[in-house]
Amino acid sequence: MTEQEKEESFWKACGFEFLHTPYTPIHTAQIKYPDGHVEQWNGWSFLISDLNALFKYAVPVAVKKMIEDNPDWTVKRAETYIFQAWLIKKQFGEGGDFTSALYSVLCEILEVNDDN
Repeated sequence: MTEQEKEESFWKACGFEFLHTPYTPIHTAQIKYPDGHVEQWNGWSFLISDLNALFKYAVPVAVKKMIEDNPDWTVKRAETYIFQAWLIKKQFGEGGDFTSALYSVLCEILEVNDDN
């Protein structure tokens, strides 16, 4: 899986829709956010570099998935797990900067990786 495919899979798992047909020039493509608003598509990478977008769109989806996978977990426990994993990734240099480290943790939780 290429990095672009991974990013697309990640954001689709978070509820984003890529509004593009084979007949539409890529520069006119749009992206539909989970909250319903539509913007010009600038590539998936611009969202990954936005820590606010990760917290607004990806973290709640990851928390929900963790609670579904672990029915005895609370929201607080799932959030704590995410923050601890984020800190560990950042501390040991596996994730790079803070945004990349959080993205890496969320990819693992949402099961978006190079093997899929």
